[in-house]
Amino acid sequence: MAQGVLSVKLSELDNMLKRLPGWIQMAEDTSRTALGQEIGSLSETCGNMAQSLDHNLENSRGEVAATLAGMYREIQNQIRTTKGELDNLSAHQSAEDAAEEKALLAEYALDFAVLASTRAVLLSMEAIEAQKALSPEWEENLFERSQTA
Repeated sequence: MAQGVLSVKLSELDNMLKRLPGWIQMAEDTSRTALGQEIGSLSETCGNMAQSLDHNLENSRGEVAATLAGMYREIQNQIRTTKGELDNLSAHQSAEDAAEEKALLAEYALDFAVLASTRAVLLSMEAIEAQKALSPEWEENLFERSQTA
């Protein structure tokens, strides 16, 4: 059943989210040179994760995967475009204004990440509910297990 896969994926998400505050704290506490190295490393990790996701979507058996792959590429392109526009804008702004724009982009990216995470949990719950509807005896087994516990 997909429930096991969803549990593993949600556990991966939980582990990644737990690391975020540490990364932000490290960014605030480290030297600019070390931070540049960390940014390069994390950027490479993001690229690898994006390639892996793209590959998985392309090779998926699910009909919705092709649609998701297109949407994912569109979002990635829009993020690159926006970041490029921000970089170009930064060339014509004061360093303070450019830093503020980058902070605002980061803030909204975190807001979108929270929303995406919540949406992922909601979709997971709906998928589990749909699978449970296929197996009414699951609820009976759950009731029996609770009575013997």
